[in-house]
Amino acid sequence: MSTANSLARKISRLVLLISGMALLCASLITSVVQYHTLSAGLTQALRSLAAVTAYNSASPSMFGDERAATEVLNALRTTPDILTARLLLPNAQLLAQYRRPGGGAGVWPQQLTLPVMWQGEQVAQLVVELDRAGLRNQLLRQLLVELLTALAALTLAVVLAQRLITHLTQPLLALTQVAERVGTIGISGIKNNYALRSLAASGDDEEVAQLSRSFNAMLDRLAVQTDELQQHKRLLEQRVAQRTAELLQANQALQAFNYSVVHDLRAPLRGIDGWSLALLEDYATQLEPEAQTYLQRIRFDIQRMSQLIDDMLRLSKVSGTTMQLAPVDLVALAGPIIASLRSTQPQRQVDCLLPPHLWVQGDAPLLTIALTNLLDNAWKFTSKLPQAQIELGSAAAAADQTSETVFFVRDNGAGFDMARAQNLFAPFQRLHSEQEFRGTGIGLATVQRVIQRHGGRIWVESAVDKGTTFFVALPRVAPLPAADAGPRAGPTPDSGQSAGSS
Repeated sequence: MSTANSLARKISRLVLLISGMALLCASLITSVVQYHTLSAGLTQALRSLAAVTAYNSASPSMFGDERAATEVLNALRTTPDILTARLLLPNAQLLAQYRRPGGGAGVWPQQLTLPVMWQGEQVAQLVVELDRAGLRNQLLRQLLVELLTALAALTLAVVLAQRLITHLTQPLLALTQVAERVGTIGISGIKNNYALRSLAASGDDEEVAQLSRSFNAMLDRLAVQTDELQQHKRLLEQRVAQRTAELLQANQALQAFNYSVVHDLRAPLRGIDGWSLALLEDYATQLEPEAQTYLQRIRFDIQRMSQLIDDMLRLSKVSGTTMQLAPVDLVALAGPIIASLRSTQPQRQVDCLLPPHLWVQGDAPLLTIALTNLLDNAWKFTSKLPQAQIELGSAAAAADQTSETVFFVRDNGAGFDMARAQNLFAPFQRLHSEQEFRGTGIGLATVQRVIQRHGGRIWVESAVDKGTTFFVALPRVAPLPAADAGPRAGPTPDSGQSAGSS
């Protein structure tokens, strides 16, 4: 409806503007022509009267008869448009003069000068001053008539414009109402009612009728396309349901396989490891040193394979675990992890820097898995340093303060070339050899899987021999407790906290 009203206002303004300009131009042209016509007629009439007066003044002027000359000039009182008249002799001496009774200044005065001739010789000069007040009054009356005519014409134009506007906008308004009804039904959650149609009246213009037909044709096409979309939607939902069922079945099969891996492969591996250890312990004196080395290598590879199976099992469990989001203090999770790492290598000198608190939103068990792998990774790659440093902290500068929390795990260990980092989080991808640092290549893949399940992101910054920093951004879905600033030393196996290295 606002569109139709806007169109009506525009047409009204356009009609008023064009009509007003046309009437103004016509009035100006008429007034100019009328002024010139009346002015020329008045001037010609008064010039003729002045010529007659000059002729009658010839004899008095010839003989210098002031009385007769005054009587001739006084005859001009019958013409109110003459303001003054003067009869001047050749020596510029005033012979006689006339002034209109009542005096007063004239309006738009005009002066005429005519020679007074006697037998072909100029004997005097008649100077007549004309008052064109009558011309002004006649022009004012003419302008008043034209103004009233223009107002009448403008009123008629407005009436005709309103009828024209009604004739043009009513079909458009009806078309707009149909479109709004179609759109409103769709927005309210009901299927779009494309059965509605715009009906063109018999008196509508051909253009409006064509617009109505085009609009109805568009509704027909939308109805067909909507039906097709509904069919595709149903087909897609069926395919999604089918794929979901297949995925559930595949996951169940994968879980069964994992169960088989855990229970069917571990037992033979434990048996091989146990029998190898029995050979080493019971027949050590009978085995040559080379044979003992072979048995130790067998035990090492079996233990590595057992560790790989455990890591793969943990990686598979990450995707199937039900998450329970809550505020989690990463410092509280990191304490036991660091204590466990210190207990495995109590001789190492490692400074672990932790803030008083570091709150994030997430699932505590899954975050424990991720943090364990990150800290274990930092512990492993700093193992060749005499004085290692591992830090857990908040990276507020790298976070979107309104939607996420970013923390980091930093070490001063071996580091790596960032040009090789594209496959860092892929399973079984390692940037260092087994001889340099032991590992299965599953830990960082597990970390990435945990972060992705939280809807977060992880990235890394590193340089060779300059350490590595892993950044983790987790969505912030609820307000978190305030975190105290400043790092502190990590826990020790004895007291739980330490002011320095162990």
